[in-house]
Parts: sequence; C-alpha cells; structure tokens
Amino acid sequence: MMTNMSEINLSNFSRNAYVSDENLQLQPPEQVVLIIQIIITTTTCPLTILLNILVILAVKKTPRLQSKANILLACLAATDAFIGLTAQPSSILVEMCRLFDMKSLAEKLRFYFHDRALSAGITNCLLHLMLVTFERLVAIKFTNHYPFLITEKNIKVSVATFWIVALGTWVLRYIAPYVVLFTLGPLVPSCIIFIVISYVILYRETLRHKKRIKTEQIAQPEVETFLKENKALKTTVYVVGSLVFCFIPSSFLLLSYLVDSLSLKDSVYFVSFCRVLVMLNSLLNPLIYFWRDKEMRKLVLPFLSTRITVFSFFRVYRKPFESDKALPSEFITRNQVVLITQIIITATACPFTILLNILVIMAVKKTPRLQSKANILLACLAATDTFIGLTAQPSYILFTTFQVFGMSSLAQTIRYHWQDRSVVAGITNSLLHLMLVTFERLVAIKFTIHYPLLITEKNIKVSVAIFWIIAVCSWVLRYVTPYVGLLTLGSVLPICIIFIAISYVILYRETLRHRKRIKTEQIVQQEVETFLKENKALKTTVYVVGSLVLCFIPASFLFLSIVVEGLTFEKSASFVSFCRVLSLLNSLFNPLIYFWRDKEMRKLVLPYFSTCITVVPSN
Repeated sequence: MMTNMSEINLSNFSRNAYVSDENLQLQPPEQVVLIIQIIITTTTCPLTILLNILVILAVKKTPRLQSKANILLACLAATDAFIGLTAQPSSILVEMCRLFDMKSLAEKLRFYFHDRALSAGITNCLLHLMLVTFERLVAIKFTNHYPFLITEKNIKVSVATFWIVALGTWVLRYIAPYVVLFTLGPLVPSCIIFIVISYVILYRETLRHKKRIKTEQIAQPEVETFLKENKALKTTVYVVGSLVFCFIPSSFLLLSYLVDSLSLKDSVYFVSFCRVLVMLNSLLNPLIYFWRDKEMRKLVLPFLSTRITVFSFFRVYRKPFESDKALPSEFITRNQVVLITQIIITATACPFTILLNILVIMAVKKTPRLQSKANILLACLAATDTFIGLTAQPSYILFTTFQVFGMSSLAQTIRYHWQDRSVVAGITNSLLHLMLVTFERLVAIKFTIHYPLLITEKNIKVSVAIFWIIAVCSWVLRYVTPYVGLLTLGSVLPICIIFIAISYVILYRETLRHRKRIKTEQIVQQEVETFLKENKALKTTVYVVGSLVLCFIPASFLFLSIVVEGLTFEKSASFVSFCRVLSLLNSLFNPLIYFWRDKEMRKLVLPYFSTCITVVPSN
C-alpha cells in the first residue's frame, strides 16, 4: 500500500513538474518576463562556454597552474561548460517557443531535453563540488595522507564516475521520469551536510594554523605552504558561496512542493527565475577563478585587450588630480571588470527604478479602485524607492565611475558626502515603511474590528511624515557625527526583523484558521470575498518582504564579518560593492512585484511597453 502511494505521489510530482504551464495562456506581463529571460540567457550562454573553456585550457597548458586543486576546478569548469552547451541553449529554445505560443513544442523540448540536461548538469556539478571540498579538507586537515588520497588516478576515476552518474540520470529519465528524485533527492542534502561539516573543520583548522604562525617560530616554507593552501581554500569558499546564492530560490521552490500552504511552485515567474539563476552559476564560477588567480587572468586578458586599452587611453590622457591616490597594480586586471559590470547594472536599473515607482504612485493616485489603505501604503513605499533611484543609484554610478578612472579622492568625497548618506536614509525609510505596511496587514486580518480606528488617512499621513523626518535627519546628522548610521540602522534593523517575523507568524496562523473556517463552516459569501481580497494583499506584502530579504542576505553576511573576527568579507571591495548594488536593486524589484500582483496597475503601465509587446504575435 505504501509503495503504491509513493508511486502515485512521484508520478504526480513528475507530471506537475513538466506540464505545469502547458494550459496557461500567456499574458503580456508573462511575455515581458520571457523576453527578459531570453535576453539574459542568450547573453550569458556564449560567455559561460568561452570562460569555462578558457579555464580548462589555462590549467592544461600552464604547468604552474597544474596543482591538484586547480585540476579539480578545471573539472568543475567542464561541468559548467556542459550546462552552457546543453541546458542554456535548450532553455532559450523553450522560452522562444512559449513566447510565440508554441506550447506543445516548448513542452516537448523541455521534457525531452532541457530538464534532463539541467538535472544531469546540477548532479555533476554537486558531485564535483564535494570532490573539490574533499581535496581542500585533506590538504589542510589530513596533510600526511594527501599524497596517497589525492592522486591523478583517483581524480580520474572519481571524475569519470561522476560523469557516468550524471549521464545515467539523463538516460534513465526517459524510462522513469521521476528518477531525478533518487539522484538529486539524496545528493542535495548529502552535499549540504558534507560541505557544512567540512568547512566547519577547515575553519577551525585555519584558525589553529594562524595561531601557530603568530605564537610559534615556524619554518618559512611551512608558512608559505599554508598561505598557498589557504588561498586555494578561499577560492573554493567563493565557489560554494556562489552556488548557495544561486540555489537559494530553488530551495524555496523545493520547500513549496513539500509544504502545501506555499504556492511558489504555481508561479511561472518564480519557477523560471529559479532556472535562470541556477544556470547563471555556471558563468559565475569561471569569473571567480579569473578573479582569484593572477596567472589565469594573464591568459584571458588578450580576449579583453580592446576594452582595457580604451580605459588605459582615458587614464593616460585625462588631466590627473593632484590628490588622487595611486591605484594598486592589480586594479585593472581584477577590480576594473567588477566595477564596469556594476556601473552597467546600476545605470540600466536606475531609470527603470524611478519610472516604475512613479507609475505605481500615479496609478494609486489617479485610480479610485486602487485607493485602498494597503495600496496607499505600497505607494508610500514606492516613494521611498523613488528616493533611492533619484539619490543613491546615481551617486553610486558617479562614485564607481571615478574609481574606474583612478580618481579615488573625488570618488571618496562623493561616497562620504552623498552616496553613503542617501543609502542609509533610503534604507531606514524603506524599513520603517515596510513595518507600517506589515502592521496594516496585521490589523486587517487579526484585529479586523479595530481596523477603521487604527488605519485612518490621518494616522497614515502622520506616520509617513515622521518616517521621512527620521530618514532626512539621519542624512543631515551624519555631517555632525558619522556614527549616526549605526544609531539609526542599528536600532531600526533588529526591530524591523523582530516585528515582521512575529507579525507573519501571527498572520500565517490566522490565515490558516480562516481557511479552515471557510471549509468547515457556512460563511456568508461577502465575508469569504473580503478574506480573499485581504489575503491577496497580504501575499503581495509577503513578496515585497521576500524581495528585501533576498537583496539584503549578502549585506547581512557583510555585517556578520564586521562582528566576527574570523570572517573577512568587509575587506573585499568586490563583495562590499556587490552588497551595495543588490540592496539598491531592491527598489526596482518592488514595483515589478506590484505590477505582477495587481491587474489594474498592469493595465495602466502596459501602454508604456506597447512597442515591445506588439512585436509578439498574439492569438
């Protein structure tokens, strides 16, 4: 009986996984999402293949790079190249077919090729990542056993086995579609447990080695060996961190299959976003290798020579500032590419952030049907996002541009007097408004009787005015004392986290109670409709909070590294800049969530995208 039940569940899971959007009619917002996905995947696919092949060739042709750690990273690059050659092109084909309303062909491509390629690639990638971590564990913890365990023969056998397992999952899925549950199912938790335990051991071991170097007189060759092994370990940590970051949304998607109350699996947008982010991991890995290894950068620089000579021209022929600080010699080869990427992302996002948030405000202001208290508060939150788009994002573009051209003095002046202050003021304002939005939902669902007394237009105006005064004061007072940012964000952030966490626990229990009442009792239709309307507004707020959490996860690690001495994220200029960019992008994600969740808002914004949408044929 249990076997039959498990077979039924597996069959249902498999069927849902492959035909979840077969009967869906694409709406214009979905078409826009598909176009964005196609653009992202088409842009990254050739870069993924090229950069991973360059990593493999660099290790193969350069004797100095042929350490065991680098050989394993090259093997991992081969799995990423496999994803770039199979999963990404097939994803483009699937999305193109869906875009032009060829759903049956899209589902066949997805079922017979894309899903199998992606699951095989992820399986292979996770197995290789465990091997890379194991090599670092043996190198640092069990140094005496390294020559016997990590040999060329053992590496070849392991890699060959992993490829057989990965390709086996591809082939076997034609026989049993749910075979992925027996490969990725046990592999993912095994990989997580193994990597977590390994890095706890490695972290303790590196601390012990550092303490020995400080307190004991150790031979110089031993110190150099440790530093070399530690550098390779850090590269592996960044690779694992990249994978964790790209797989966070997929973990929530998997959780939604296990927990009935979560409906992420039913969202075409979220499922597609998970797929795109998972495939992007194959591009991030080679970028990490080139960033961490100077020898690899020397081999890849000829491919980027045109871009670098353009910036060299500007650096030579501009009139230098006397107070400019000299840039480190590795700046062009390491940091400049990161800075240029950040400028492109922020410069692209900035006008959309301003435009879309203004459209949200205008939509709520001019449409009586949208002027509920919940929407008015979301419009107030959109005003804070517009503030970030008008102040923090342009100042970040200027600050980063001056850094690229070596004008460090001017860059730091802009950062100190404008960028840092606008970011702190904007984030403080956003967090306070988010607490107000959450409070409104809490009163609407839990304390319904008190709603007309607590959530009034006057109270909203007073609250919003106070929040703006606090935000502007945090900007002005930083000229008096630089530590005011710690006093504002330091107090607002934990209060916001605690309040929102408690509120959503209460709201979750309350919505479950309401649903149970609707199923078991005969409730008036009007009350049911009111609950559904309030619940829809709650879900929108949940997505907004989720977007903020996702964008601030790296920043939380950055804050943790400032508190914990063993972590060194705050010393990485690239990581600090990445945290800034991602936190600024949250102001773009919020209006996209509003338009996605509200049909009335979409109708008002669609004319601005009419040119883009009319290109797509509609049936």
